[in-house]
Formats: sequence, C-alpha cells, structure tokens
Amino acid sequence: MHLKELMIDIKDRHIFGVPIAHIYAIEFKRRGLPHCQLLVMLREEDKLRTRKQIDEMVCAEIPSLDNPDLGECVRTLMIHGPCGISNPNSGCMVDGTCEKKFPKDFLDETNTNVSGYPVYRRRNNGEKVQVGTHEFDNRFGVPYNKYLLEQYRAHINVEVCSSVKIVKYLFKYIYKGHDCANMEIRHVLNNNEPTGIHEHNEVKQFLSCRYVSPPEGFWRLSEFKMHAQSHTVYRLAVHFPDEQHVYYREGNQRQAAAKAEERDTQVTAWFKLNQTDENARNLFYCSVPEHYVFNKQTTKWTRRIRFSNIVTRMYAASPRNEEKFYLRMLLLHFPGATSFSNLKTIDGQEMATFKDACIRLRLVENDNALQEALTEAAAHQMPRQLLLMFSMMCVFNQPRQIFNAVVASSFSVEQGEQRENRLFYVDASGGPGKTYLLHKLYEYLNANNIKTNTSAWTGIAATLLKCGKTLHSIFKLPVPLSKKSICHVPPNSEQGNFLMQVKVFIIDEASMIPCYALKAIDKCLKDIMNTPTAFGGKVILLGGDFR
Repeated sequence: MHLKELMIDIKDRHIFGVPIAHIYAIEFKRRGLPHCQLLVMLREEDKLRTRKQIDEMVCAEIPSLDNPDLGECVRTLMIHGPCGISNPNSGCMVDGTCEKKFPKDFLDETNTNVSGYPVYRRRNNGEKVQVGTHEFDNRFGVPYNKYLLEQYRAHINVEVCSSVKIVKYLFKYIYKGHDCANMEIRHVLNNNEPTGIHEHNEVKQFLSCRYVSPPEGFWRLSEFKMHAQSHTVYRLAVHFPDEQHVYYREGNQRQAAAKAEERDTQVTAWFKLNQTDENARNLFYCSVPEHYVFNKQTTKWTRRIRFSNIVTRMYAASPRNEEKFYLRMLLLHFPGATSFSNLKTIDGQEMATFKDACIRLRLVENDNALQEALTEAAAHQMPRQLLLMFSMMCVFNQPRQIFNAVVASSFSVEQGEQRENRLFYVDASGGPGKTYLLHKLYEYLNANNIKTNTSAWTGIAATLLKCGKTLHSIFKLPVPLSKKSICHVPPNSEQGNFLMQVKVFIIDEASMIPCYALKAIDKCLKDIMNTPTAFGGKVILLGGDFR
C-alpha cells in the first residue's frame, strides 16, 4: 500500500516535479523485509541543479526543536548507527570502517555533484538526538525528504542522482538473478560421524541453493511486482533480404525455412504497410511502434488502439559488417520505404550497395574525403597531431586505404630525430572499432620494426589484444597500489632491457587504471631511459571509455 501511494504522490501529485520516466526494483535485505530501489527522471525544467533546489527537496540534518514530530521521525528512522568505535561489530563495518562512510564530514553548503551524488549540507549547529545510550549529530543523518518522512513514517532514503551509473546500479538488481549459496549435503549417524566412506563427487556434494524468507515467499505467492518501469523497450529487427533468423527443432529445418519464407518480419511487414497505408509513409522504421503494433500471429503491423510509453531500439550492427551497418543507418533516416531496393534508390537511381546510398544521401563521408584531409594535414602537421587526427577518424569512421598513409607519414618525419613526448588517448564507446584500431596499429608498427607492446588493466581486456598482457605483468606493479608505489623493475634487469627497447606502449581500458599506477609507470620509464621526459619519451597510446 505504501508503494502504491508513493507512486501516486510522485506520478500524479508531482511532489518532486513532473516525472517523464521511472523504474523500480524490489529486493529483500538481510532481515528478509522488502526494500524498494526507485529511480525517477524529471522533465528538464524540474531537475534539481542548484544548491537551493537540492536543499528544498533533500535534507540530511537533524531538525530543530520547533518541529518535534519530524524530529522524532528522524531520530527513530533516519539515523545511521551506532557503528565505528562505538559498535565495531555493526553489520556495516568492513575492515574496521563503515562501508556507508559514516560519520560524514560537517559541511556548511551542499556540493552539487560528487561521483554522481550531491554531498548534502551538514552544519555543525549543535543539534543532537539520543538513540539508546548513544548521542548522534548531523554527521549521522541519512538524507530524507521532509514530506515523505512525515507522510509515510518509514525509512525513505532520498538522493539526487546526476550520473548514468545510478541507472546501471538499478538495472543490476533486475537482471542479476537470485543470490545463491553452495551447500554440502552429508548423511550422518547419531554421533555426528559420516556414514561409510565419503565419496568425492562434486555434483552430489555441492548444491546451488537459495534461501527464501517468509516475507519474500508471501510477496511472490501474492504475485506482487518485483520490478516495474514506466516505458516499454521495443526491439526492432535488422536483416538483409531472406536472411532473417529462423528457429527450428532438430530435424525440422526445411519445414521451418519454408514457413519462415511465407511469413513477414518486422522489416518486410513495414515495407508492406507503407504500400497500403499513406499515414505510415511519413514514419521512420523506429517510429512505427509508437503508432502501430506488430501482430506475431498475422505478421502484420496494425494500428495501435491504446497508446503507451515506448522506447524503440533497433538491434546493433557492427561497423565491421559494413552493409548491415549502412542498412541500419538507412532504416533510421529513410521514411516510407516499400522494399529493400527502394531503400537504396536515391533520386530515381538504385545504388549498388547500401553504403553507396548512405554516401549519396550524405549520411557518411567517403574514404576519399578522409584521404584528402590526411594528405593536406601531412604537409604541415607534426606527427602527434597526425596520429591524433587518424585515431579520431578510425573511431568515428570506417576508413580503408588511409591506414598505411597516416602511419607512414607519422613515423617518417621522426626517422633519425630525437623522439618527443607523445601521449595519446583514444576515447570511444563499445562498438565503433577501438580494439580493431589497436590491433592494426600493433601489426603495422611491428611490421616496420618498431617494437610495440600491448597491455590492459584487466586480464579479460588483455586477452582481446594481440600478445596482450596485464600492466601488473609488464611493469611489475605491486598489490595493493598506493601513492608511494613503485614498479619493481631494475633498469639493468632483463625486464628493464625489454622496456627500454619498446618504443610504443598500447594500453587498453585506461578508464579503469588508478592514477597511482600511471604515476608508477611514468617514474619507472623515466628511470630506465634516464630522462625527465614524461614516460621516458615513449609513445603511450591509451584507449578506453569514461562513459
């Protein structure tokens, strides 16, 4: 009942502002009671951006004696602890410190964004409350909303979120599955001794078990929602003619293929819809689900009767699969297509490929434009600028014949000259071909007798690189790292000679590397090369994604 009423307050009464989307997930804490993680996204004009707006909605302080009712709610529901020295055995204590970082520091003003959350105002104004035998001040207050706390008289932690990491955190609860434990089952006699000879059988010995508390059992038997969201994600297929997915049982391949040939997919049904419905011809493929529903029985798009919140997503296509990538691009920008051939017909002329159609529509630039830009830049740009320009082209485009030209231009300028500091960072989200770029750079440089090393912060990322290793393996970094850490590589050792010979270091997943690791590597290379130049004058190419 509280959850339903809370959603009415947020969605209908707009206590925080007008929401445009929401999502929540139910989890069961250690004592078995349900706990709701709710994320609400507000419209642009209602978002909390200033200190004053945040302080009006969220408070982390103990109220004054003028409001005894609110003060009692805070004392009984919104005080963290006791923990720390007062109670070292508290459930929040990990390695002698509170995992929730209590007590917080006193703060006169709210800081608007620190790691995705604001740091709320906690003034040292002398306000204190007594909980049991312990006394607490503003450093132990859990952030709350005054209206919600007085209205529901329950523990409701309210935070202002300003990072996509918080969205990922909530979705983790929905898709992570159940928490499980391994249990060992044995038959014992009255004297607690194992019966007979214990057979070592891991399948029988260990069971993956899950404990369901009574509140969770009641929640599930009552068919209450475990998660909900305001918008429905509608996935749309992308495929070539007669290359759609076909599902079949073993031995039934021909019948399944024949049946699939007679049925339409979402793409082909959209083509037929545009042939018969004039209103649909003004819609892009990704906009169709907002007005029509795809009937899987009849494999046709029918007009939507009830409108709902929908987020449409087409399945991704890698730039390495060129034609599929450009087909997807045309579906995003070409309304009212009636067939695959019509999709690549521009100004009455049918293009040979989907890529040619995209170039004709100026959705992408062709490789000649990139080649001309590099040729012009090679005449007056330094190698550092050329490599940076080339990296940007590789990340945001699909170049073909420019690779050898730009690398040759970059390194021919420096032949026989003193190498300067050259530090690069290739920033790209997943999918545009960053790893492919690193592979090709590694291959070309080694082919031209320029010794190159590839590495990454994690072992999984290192396996994706050719001859990749972890940074701990290459530079002998200590575990754990601190600001005083150094690499255990003597300059005259075998590993030191190896690092001296390497000219280019390609390092992936740079967004995960601690600053202490980079400082240790910088000092190590300076010592080995006996130079004050950053990273010993080596070429450092970092790749990663800070999104």
